[in-house]
Amino acid sequence: KSQVSLMVRRLLPSATLKRADAADALAVAICHAHHRASLNIWKKPA
Repeated sequence: KSQVSLMVRRLLPSATLKRADAADALAVAICHAHHRASLNIWKKPA
């Protein structure tokens, strides 16, 4: 959990993380956003 919290703080320096669960939730949201963005790149016609 500490590594997840550290990475979230690096990616979102203005985020206030009062609990480890908040960092976990933000990490899931970040992963989802990056995954969706990569899917959109791969689906573009050549």
